[in-house]
Amino acid sequence: MKVKKHRKKIRKRYEPSVWPTWILVGLAWCVAHLPMRWIQVLGRRFGDLAYHLAKPRRQVTETNIRRCFPALSGDEQQALVRQVFREIGIGSLELMVPWLAPGRDLTSRFTLQGV
Repeated sequence: MKVKKHRKKIRKRYEPSVWPTWILVGLAWCVAHLPMRWIQVLGRRFGDLAYHLAKPRRQVTETNIRRCFPALSGDEQQALVRQVFREIGIGSLELMVPWLAPGRDLTSRFTLQGV
């Protein structure tokens, strides 16, 4: 009895169905080569966009902030939620730098202690 092997269709690199992926990689590469100050500004805007578009994530964050910081007023809690999303946006874009611009010198951005 012969057993047929099912092979997954392997998409070719330049097939139109993978163009959106290549466009995103290209945009990420461009962002990774921007000055760090610009990356931070874009990251904040990216975080603001995520704050408005990711309602389920925002609700989870609001619940966590409300439970962790009950002494803060509602406005202070909301400001903290917004800041969380901005910092996540900055971190997401900064994460692209070592991957897509590995030769970039980032030593001025951090300090090592205890090594």
